[in-house]
Amino acid sequence: MALSPGGKIQGISLPAFLQMVQMEKSTCTLTIQGNHSSGQLYIRDGEVIDARYGDFPGLEAAYEIICLPDPVIQMQRECTTSERVIRVPMMHLLMEGARRWDERRNQSPAEKQPLPVAPPAPSHKSSGGKKAVDTDGTDPDLAALSAYVFSDEEVRHAIQPDFTQPEGLENLQPLPISGINGHAEPEALQPLAGKKPPGPEQAAPKPDHSSDRKTKWASLILVFALITVGAAAARFAHERYRHHDAYQSLQQSLTRLELPEQQEVILTRFLEAFPHSPHSEDLVRARTRLREIIQERDYRELALEKKNLGMDSHGFEMALRLYDRFLARHQEGPKRELVIELRENRIQTMAQSMADRTAAEISRESWLEEARRFQSRFPDNPGREILEKHIRHMADGQLKEILALPASDDRERAHAVQAIHAFSRNYPHHPDKESLQAHLSKLLHQQRIADLIAGAGERPTHEEQLRYYEQARRNETNPAILAFIRERITELEQKSREDRMWEELETGLARSGLTDSARMALLDRYLTESPPPHYRYRAQSLRSRILEEQQVREQQSRDEIARQQALARQQQLAEERARATEARERLALAVRQMQQLLMHVQDRFSLQNNGTVRDNHTGKIWMLTDSEAHTGSCLTYDSARTFVQNLTLGGNTDWRLPMENELAQIFKNAPSYPLPHPDRWYWSSELFSRGYRSEVRVVTARNERVFQRQSRSTESCGHVLAVRP
Repeated sequence: MALSPGGKIQGISLPAFLQMVQMEKSTCTLTIQGNHSSGQLYIRDGEVIDARYGDFPGLEAAYEIICLPDPVIQMQRECTTSERVIRVPMMHLLMEGARRWDERRNQSPAEKQPLPVAPPAPSHKSSGGKKAVDTDGTDPDLAALSAYVFSDEEVRHAIQPDFTQPEGLENLQPLPISGINGHAEPEALQPLAGKKPPGPEQAAPKPDHSSDRKTKWASLILVFALITVGAAAARFAHERYRHHDAYQSLQQSLTRLELPEQQEVILTRFLEAFPHSPHSEDLVRARTRLREIIQERDYRELALEKKNLGMDSHGFEMALRLYDRFLARHQEGPKRELVIELRENRIQTMAQSMADRTAAEISRESWLEEARRFQSRFPDNPGREILEKHIRHMADGQLKEILALPASDDRERAHAVQAIHAFSRNYPHHPDKESLQAHLSKLLHQQRIADLIAGAGERPTHEEQLRYYEQARRNETNPAILAFIRERITELEQKSREDRMWEELETGLARSGLTDSARMALLDRYLTESPPPHYRYRAQSLRSRILEEQQVREQQSRDEIARQQALARQQQLAEERARATEARERLALAVRQMQQLLMHVQDRFSLQNNGTVRDNHTGKIWMLTDSEAHTGSCLTYDSARTFVQNLTLGGNTDWRLPMENELAQIFKNAPSYPLPHPDRWYWSSELFSRGYRSEVRVVTARNERVFQRQSRSTESCGHVLAVRP
């Protein structure tokens, strides 16, 4: 390990350095620089509480930092953050980081390094048959198992176990047995390859040893059976001792180790070494329980990290990574189906969020491209149907827009054709594609007709236009266009005949010696033949010139009539001004009378000095004088309504006919409104039908003790006292 200037540490792996920080329970901030990126780890009391690395959340950032290759560590002796985001123990953080580093290393093309293998459990037997111990009284097996450091491959194997059968009893090496009861192996067991059979040159007779041979073979078989039984007994005793020793070490290790991953690795190694142990069922249940604990813890971590993720696309991708990592790590268990359901719900929620995006957020083409990618990425999720339904709805709306596009000129038709082509590219399988093609054909038909009309318009005379359409008819194959061309040819032939008739008329009018009456007869005869509008106008102009003198006389007569009408209008205006002056004087007199009368009831009615009076009991504003002071006469009901609608008094225009009870309040309740003519009756706004005629409620200005309701027909002549509001 080398300490470079500036507090940088090189030459030591990050997991080893973090183990040292955990042992010392240090508080610091580590900046780890990789080949192309860097990150920060925030440590308090030997535990990582937060991490920063790119856009990754806290726990994911810590895993990514641990996996940085060739790290350079810079240490700051204080923790710059106080909030604890990561709540995972340091040992679990290192083991998960080692697992991820191992997965990335296996994906690289470089040659893989051999993984460490745990040493076999030694057989500590003394000559007296007791277990050997060290001089300090500790158990060597237990010490070796306790000091054992788990490799990345063992951690990955513990998380994703691949149980293989270890060597069983039948594969153990047999004990070296040199003899039984102190006797060496009989000579009969030695190989016979060095002895030769007797040849024919040996003339001596061969003695009969059949009974001795049977005895020897029986002895050999008995000795071999005894050796086999002894070896089996020795092997059985050795295995029982080795199993007991390993089981005791297992119990002590399980008591010492804290992380469930470590305990699960120890149990897996024991069960692989002793598959036929009498404790196998209990240990298998314990290992299953540990795996459930690990899965429950990982599920809690998943839920905690998921809370910090947003609902945008980045949060969606990070959530998928969390779900996929959990499902890859736990191939079975009670939480697997729940995580699968959460993953599917998140995908469906993202699909709904995509469907809810508006045109202001994203263009239609970009959204459609994203939706297609989403559907191909998640073909079995219900979110595919949500997007498909929205795509169909969007396609239907776009089709309606295209069909409603205007096509009155070339620019609008070109825009509509471009929109149809874009729709066909975006929705190649739309069910209304045939109607869209029919609309496209219609637009092209309109464009062709517009081109023909424009080409004919460049020809100045009808004869030239007729020749142009004749040429177009010979080259056209579309039946609809041909029908249009034939129709235009018929029209142009008619216009050519009309041109010839006008030329004949001009020739006749140009003859010398014709009187005005003869010219008038020619023009009248031409006009009776229903000429086209432009020729009719020209003929009428010629006729007008002949009648010019007569028109001048008629104009003089009309001028005289206009002069007389102007004089009549001037006289009418003078009379109106006189009536207006009389009305102003009459109104001024009525105002003075009302001011004098209101002096006696000023506690209830207050003058507003603008032609209005305020009822202090009800707060309503009334006309100071009735309508006769303004008009000089009584009014029918319809005239009364018109008078109120056009009334502008006191700077206000919102006057109205009062209700019957409003008139009764000011006329029948003391002190009553003191009008100078108490026998007059006033229109209300309450119109009703009586039989076949319409009547209106009216109120008199008399001060009555008993209020008697009255009504008049709409043709009666009464008065108006308007109110507001």
